[in-house]
Amino acid sequence: MDEVLQLLLKNNIEENVAKGLAKYAELLSEANKKANLTRITSPEDVVYKHLLDSLTAVPYLKNGIKVLDIGTGGGIPGIPLAVARPDLKITMLDATENKLKFVAGFAEELHTTAKVVWGRAEMLAHGEMRGAFDAVVSRAVAALPVLTEISAAFIKKGGLFIAYKGMNAAEEAKEAASAAKKCGFGPFRVIDAKVGEFEHKLVIAEKIAETAPSIPRTWAKIKSKPF
Repeated sequence: MDEVLQLLLKNNIEENVAKGLAKYAELLSEANKKANLTRITSPEDVVYKHLLDSLTAVPYLKNGIKVLDIGTGGGIPGIPLAVARPDLKITMLDATENKLKFVAGFAEELHTTAKVVWGRAEMLAHGEMRGAFDAVVSRAVAALPVLTEISAAFIKKGGLFIAYKGMNAAEEAKEAASAAKKCGFGPFRVIDAKVGEFEHKLVIAEKIAETAPSIPRTWAKIKSKPF
């Protein structure tokens, strides 16, 4: 925890936020001994590839908005965002119930208001969560055309879709341009979000039209024939 904290402070993270993030890193490490929550375990990698990377979306999230983290896994990026931005109303969704039990515990122990929802995004998007969020964030979940389709219906018109991606982000954005248009998004913007020596990108699109009632399709159709 001390090494993580020092690295965060070195990267100009406010002390109270850095302490919260370091505590999360400690909780994640302990939980990882019981469940496969992350393959990233060294203090430096946790800081740069998990914590600081998660915070790259902060400038694009307006004060007090409702944010859905799709495929949160061990709580990335939802928990770091909740620690750094307590004003945000964050919901973390995942299809693996066991992981969410740990994540719910992290959220509570860190005194955040973030909550968890268990289920599959392509199914929940046709229920009461449809159009309920100002932004969707997602990291390391699926190829961008697929992620675009399963995310779109959750977002209000005027809201944002933010995907955390790697070096191939621009290529993925081109491949997903058709999906963006079909799902109600404007053009993708690819933003350099380099953290230390690690190359990361944010792919962002604004929701400019309502998503058709038939979207998202079933998982089988999404996988077999992406938009």
